[in-house]
Amino acid sequence: MHSVLAFLFLAFLFLATLNAGAQDSEAGITKLNDSQRLLRIESGRPLDSAAFLLAEDYHLHVNAEDPPFACPDDVIDTKPSQHFALAADHAYLPKGGAFEVRYSVDAQRKPVDVGELLRQIVLTYNHRFSFQYRLQIDDDVFSFVPVHGRNRGCQSIPLTALLDQKISIAKADRATGENLRLFEQTLGRSSGEPVFLNTQAWMNHAIPMHFTLEARNESARAVLLRIIHMTHYRFYWLVRNQPLHAEWVINLQPLTQGMVGDPAGGGYRSPWVLWPGAQPLPPVPPPN
Repeated sequence: MHSVLAFLFLAFLFLATLNAGAQDSEAGITKLNDSQRLLRIESGRPLDSAAFLLAEDYHLHVNAEDPPFACPDDVIDTKPSQHFALAADHAYLPKGGAFEVRYSVDAQRKPVDVGELLRQIVLTYNHRFSFQYRLQIDDDVFSFVPVHGRNRGCQSIPLTALLDQKISIAKADRATGENLRLFEQTLGRSSGEPVFLNTQAWMNHAIPMHFTLEARNESARAVLLRIIHMTHYRFYWLVRNQPLHAEWVINLQPLTQGMVGDPAGGGYRSPWVLWPGAQPLPPVPPPN
C-alpha cells in the first residue's frame, strides 16, 4: 500500500511539473513564422509530454501510454525519501530525453494535418529512443502505444501495452464507483499487475451516478474509451508505469477549450469539451 501511495504522489508531482514545464521557452511549442511551428520536448516521458502539450495548445484528443520501465539503464533514482514522508527509500523515474518536430499551421494557427503531425512525432521518437511506439487512431482519438521495450537485462523485446490487454466484464447497471473498481480489478488480473484508474478530475465534476458497462474479451483501451464516453465529456489518458515496479496509474485529464479572458488578468479555463451530440451534465447539488 505504501508503495502505491508513494507512486500516486509522484504521478501527481510529475503532472504539476509538466504543467510548469509547458511554459518553458526551451520546451513546448515555438512560433517560427506565420505558417511554421516547432514542437520541442524534453521530458522523462517525452510522448506523455507531447500529448499534454497538444491537448493544452490545440485541444487535440491525444493519449499517451507508458511501456514497462524494467531496464535499470532507462531510469534515474530521485531518492525522494529525503523530502516526502510517503515515499519509499528509492523512487525511480524514466530518464527520457529530448526531440523536436517541425510542422505547418493554418490561418487559425492549428496544425494543417493532425495525423501527419502525430505520425511524425512517433517516427522521430522511435529514431531517438530504445522504446518503440505505434500511433493508434480511433476516429478523432489518437493514442501513442508502446510496442517494443527493454527487459530487466536491457534487451529489446516486443510489448503488449497495458491497454491492449483483453478484458471481460458482465453486463450490468452499477454505481459509477463499482464500474471503475471492476475495470481496475479486471485489467489488473489480466495484466497480472496492480492498476489504479485516477478519476479525480472526473469525480470533482458532475458525473453520472451509475451506468451500464459490459466488455466481451475486448481491449481495455476500447472499454476505457466507452467509459469516458459515458461521462459526456472528453478525457485523454496518460498511462504511467512505476519504473522497476509492476504498478500502473491511468490518469484521466479533461480536454478543455483553453483559457477564456486574459490569463495575466485572471483568465479562467473554459468548460470541458463534450462528445458530439452529448449534453452538459447538471451541476452537482450542494451537500446538505
